[in-house]
Amino acid sequence: MQSGIEVFYEPLPQTPTSDWLRETRSYSLPNVSEVLRPIPPPPFMYADRESGVIQLGSTGDFETPVTLFKDTPGIYTVVCWIKRNGGAKPFPATELCIRAE
Repeated sequence: MQSGIEVFYEPLPQTPTSDWLRETRSYSLPNVSEVLRPIPPPPFMYADRESGVIQLGSTGDFETPVTLFKDTPGIYTVVCWIKRNGGAKPFPATELCIRAE
């Protein structure tokens, strides 16, 4: 993942059984996601011919529309991936969960 925003989706959770609750397990981000990328300066575009949707400000601020892209109820997790100047690996700076019914 480059710097950008990733919107993850997972179905609404079901009530777990007692046996399931007794097991230790890890949690990770869902497998289903859409990636939002910064708008590159003209005349540039991404290799997939997409133009990007995140508008970057001159002081490091940004804004973008976020679409809840499934027609079924679920949990969307919006993650902002950022990196320090240079070639550092991006890391998740924030997460926001949205329950959509």
